[in-house]
Amino acid sequence: MITANNSGEIFWIKEQEETAYFCQRYLHNQEVNCHYAAQFASRLMIELVSIALGKLWQPPTIYLQGERGCDLKDESLSRTKIRAGMGFTAIVFPRSFLSLPLKFPVAIDNKPSQKDRENLYSSSPVQNISGSLKQVITPLLPNGYPDINLAKEITGMSVRTLQRRLGEEGLTYTQVVEKIRFEQAVLWLQEPQIKLIDIAMELGYSDPAHFTRAFKRWTGLSPRDFRRQKLANYQ
Repeated sequence: MITANNSGEIFWIKEQEETAYFCQRYLHNQEVNCHYAAQFASRLMIELVSIALGKLWQPPTIYLQGERGCDLKDESLSRTKIRAGMGFTAIVFPRSFLSLPLKFPVAIDNKPSQKDRENLYSSSPVQNISGSLKQVITPLLPNGYPDINLAKEITGMSVRTLQRRLGEEGLTYTQVVEKIRFEQAVLWLQEPQIKLIDIAMELGYSDPAHFTRAFKRWTGLSPRDFRRQKLANYQ
């Protein structure tokens, strides 16, 4: 939903007989304030389901990830049972609701801007594994090099399966990360107010010199020379 941030969580729908569960779980163990995060996720899921069911709808049951209690109980959830201490967060609703049409509260003539369309396109699901990795890895770059084990955890694949899927596209994991770094570097270098050292940090390099060497390997130019040429073309 926000391409600049990644919360490290997954959502899925589980169907069991006449009941459906809209589920959410954090990929990393968040002992501190996990109950607050679970409450936020449950509110988000209720809002999404309400697009089809209306703002007055209340789920019969909410399951919350984490051991602590919650502060969800208010008038909007007066008829809802809330259970904490679960391994994931979920809201419960009848399975038949899955076939209901959505009721977007947006006027027909309220067309999205070009920037809105670009943001939606960049965050929409992709059809290949390399594109999926780009969407989840890009926000994590400032934390350092995204190890393949992190990608394995996010995608839910084994390292071998991940490498095999990338191999079908003629790519390695290292090549994917390098491509992501290069594309982000090119974008940021076209913004003169962003310092080179900040770009290096945002790309996960511990030393700006490492970024400079990598960029020369990609383009044959230093980041400074590349920026100078780009900006000169705009003038």
